[in-house]
Amino acid sequence: MTPLPRPTRALACCLVFLAGCGGATSSVAGTVTLDGTQIDSGTVTFVPQSGDGAKFAGHVAEGKYAIAADRGAKPGKYKVELTWDKKTGKKKSDGDGGFTFETVQSLPPQFNTASTQTAEVKSGAQTIDFPLTSK
Repeated sequence: MTPLPRPTRALACCLVFLAGCGGATSSVAGTVTLDGTQIDSGTVTFVPQSGDGAKFAGHVAEGKYAIAADRGAKPGKYKVELTWDKKTGKKKSDGDGGFTFETVQSLPPQFNTASTQTAEVKSGAQTIDFPLTSK
């Protein structure tokens, strides 16, 4: 096999290096509250504002969420959609002879389907809190 010419090898090395840089991801964690009350169960979804790339999300439990770097949190600007699966106090059958608690999405549309929340994810580990207010 004939070795590649030096300029071709150099270009190939640069392309491999640049491809590795494009895959950098970040870890994101924080709190979610509504009027000072912790969201006990829900989701935080980051949607790229550019329209390019994939969404990434994390589960909210007891007012806290964490998204590991391997879950695809790429640096950039995002629209953030938040949900709160608030327990109604009613039980419902789970189909296996047991039960679960009924929940209802309890955040107003400006925090989810018509979200006005934004965040910028930067390189590395970071904290992004969402102290929401209903007024």
